[in-house]
Amino acid sequence: MDREQEYLVTTPIPATYQRAGANKLLGCLVYLIVAPFVALFLAIIIGLPIGLVLEAHGVPKERASLAIAAFLPLTGIGVAVWGYRDYLRRAALGVVIDRDRVTISVGSHRTVLRFEEVASIRLVPAGHDFACVLTPRSGRVLLLPPEIAPFSLVREPLEVTLIPNLVRRLDERIARGETVTLRISSARLVVMMTKAVVSLLVAVVLCLGRPWMLPWGLFVVRNAAVVVHQSWLGLRGGLVIESEGLRPVSDPSATPTPWDRLVLIRSDPVGLELRSTAGQDFALSALTDDFWPAFRWIKARARERRSA
Repeated sequence: MDREQEYLVTTPIPATYQRAGANKLLGCLVYLIVAPFVALFLAIIIGLPIGLVLEAHGVPKERASLAIAAFLPLTGIGVAVWGYRDYLRRAALGVVIDRDRVTISVGSHRTVLRFEEVASIRLVPAGHDFACVLTPRSGRVLLLPPEIAPFSLVREPLEVTLIPNLVRRLDERIARGETVTLRISSARLVVMMTKAVVSLLVAVVLCLGRPWMLPWGLFVVRNAAVVVHQSWLGLRGGLVIESEGLRPVSDPSATPTPWDRLVLIRSDPVGLELRSTAGQDFALSALTDDFWPAFRWIKARARERRSA
């Protein structure tokens, strides 16, 4: 049984994701604990410079220092309102992946995107997982909220609903003689790699000072390491797919390497790597737009040509 058949058997469609009641209670407690510290921090940031200015203009130090106390109620109210609204938004989130569409609900507001309108799909790092970004042919991009629908959960439903459609469209384009270029900009890769390194360092520091955060920190460190590896793979270049085979983006005039001369080296969440019998390497990062449909199409084509 191949991978797609496994998904067809094990994945219930429609797939529904929403915040569980226990997670809502935990989220509420987090807001209640964190909000006072955030309000105090903001009051100090705002009030301290004002107090120093007042003191420089002759106001007694005792009265000038009251600026922090004066701003504390204001920042407290602001943080409380923001936290309440953000909590309601997160608590009311819902995602439903059906056969032909995805629906995101935020309270009473619903956003529906039919899969036939999706032009491309990509992944972006999100905490200790990844978020799926769907780009329609027109209109705004749609981010599947990673709080409840990270890539690790929605991959299987998408593999049997959206991804086959994108693979079919890719196959039709190549059958018409089009060339399909898959690459990701170096600037975007550097930004994601930098964020991953910062997240890794922050997680290590927090875990050293707060041992109870170790499970969370391990997830963040693992995901950051994957993102760094994906970014490094992306910096090696992209692929140009043609009906005859693959060629590197860096050499537009190169002759495509035939499918029967390609050997699969890597095929995992980091990306895809192939090597020709002549020793030429081809790499594609999982962060590249439309990586997952291309991933399935290339594997199927290479397997088909090798067995021919």
